[in-house]
Amino acid sequence: MSGKYESMKKEIPIHGREGIVKLGAVLEKEFFDYDGISVRYCLVDGCGMIPEETEKLHTHDYDQVLWFLSADPEDMLHLGAELEADLGPEGIRHRFATPHTIYIPKGMPHFSPIVKSVDRPFFFISLNGTGKMAAD
Repeated sequence: MSGKYESMKKEIPIHGREGIVKLGAVLEKEFFDYDGISVRYCLVDGCGMIPEETEKLHTHDYDQVLWFLSADPEDMLHLGAELEADLGPEGIRHRFATPHTIYIPKGMPHFSPIVKSVDRPFFFISLNGTGKMAAD
């Protein structure tokens, strides 16, 4: 279907295996034609750090919201994985094994989430208040 608003919809360019990511997409300012948002969307099926994250306590000069969601439509409350994330300048470790969201305000030190175990794939989404994702 084409028409007046055709340019406002775009097919998501899904890529294959990258580390612990089975399938995923990184959508930045070039995709949205807008510098105020970027999104990482992926299906995670392994242990370790999600690619393009960083292995040190870091900050961003933008707000970030992370989602960890079940990929099982029959059991949306079971994440199927255990993760940990260190938050704040003290690096306080948080562990979780159910669907979660983490809000990371601009300038807040944090360590990228680590997948410690996985029973089945889950969705990870990072919504960033910038057109290009980068750690300081």
